[in-house]
Amino acid sequence: MKTLEARRVRSNAIRRCFMKGHKVGVISKSGAMELYSCLNKNCSPSVTLDVWDSPAIANGPMPHVTCRDDAGLLRNVYNYFIFWMNK
Repeated sequence: MKTLEARRVRSNAIRRCFMKGHKVGVISKSGAMELYSCLNKNCSPSVTLDVWDSPAIANGPMPHVTCRDDAGLLRNVYNYFIFWMNK
């Protein structure tokens, strides 16, 4: 990501995914686009997040869908408190 706005959009989107219980991992990184997916075993493989540089946008269902991992509820509560303590 080249622009500050795109890096900010990316970090906010990844933070939202983390709060929903996802373990975010990079699938592809190329110039103006980055593709992320959840690395948890039980999460759906179609849950992805793609971030673009110009215009600075983040697309995909991952920030809006709760992870389907077995320990998801406990992890979501933990991630919620970690997020607000680090903010």
